[in-house]
Amino acid sequence: MKKLIRTVLAAVALSAVAAIPAQAGPVIDFDGGLDTSLVWFPPLMTHGDALVQGDYYLSTVSTKAGAAAGDLVGALVDGSDVASTCMSLVCPTNNSTQFLAMLNDGLPFIGRLDGAGFQIKSVDASFIAAAGAAVPPLAMILRVYGFTDIGGVFFEDILLPGPVGGVLGFASYDFSDAFSGRSYVEVDFYGYSCNAAGSCTRSADTAQFALDNIAFVPEPSSLALFGLAVAGLALARRRRNSNA
Repeated sequence: MKKLIRTVLAAVALSAVAAIPAQAGPVIDFDGGLDTSLVWFPPLMTHGDALVQGDYYLSTVSTKAGAAAGDLVGALVDGSDVASTCMSLVCPTNNSTQFLAMLNDGLPFIGRLDGAGFQIKSVDASFIAAAGAAVPPLAMILRVYGFTDIGGVFFEDILLPGPVGGVLGFASYDFSDAFSGRSYVEVDFYGYSCNAAGSCTRSADTAQFALDNIAFVPEPSSLALFGLAVAGLALARRRRNSNA
């Protein structure tokens, strides 16, 4: 299924990039410039759907046996009105912008439209609880897998807490230097919901989580342009000093 999604994305990459306004930085924030043309029933996200923002795509799939197109795996949620857009679930309340909610043990994975490698820097994340469910202090292990172009697989765990002061909220998580320092062609997010005994699973439709502001390490070309700009400023300053 992932191979088919990548083929479709490659076919539309040029038109998609041309149609999306330039982004302020390398980040998926699910807001300005978000292309939902590859989503069947937006804001609902189903098996095989894909979002495009800037140079990146995020696709959602079901990992259940017999998964088929149209199976619900997530939704785009309006953070300013979670009461009516989070489908009777308990979503984080400290984010007023749009974010991605993953449901039914769904799996999101990201990559670049051109298939090139990238480095992931940080992400905002939160657990999403079922209405009325008892949530332990450690609500979820969010395991983030990075796949390199030569077959290497690395992962890093993010521990998502339960309610604090009675409410769930987003927090920002920076990846370690070891994880963010590697270049990946795909990054997957697997949620494992935990019970009071500390047992965590992703097979009970309770591994639900929210993502926002997936940030990437600036690309070398961007750094090079920044370096040229700095060099230009220094040269201009030197010329002004010599003419003074």
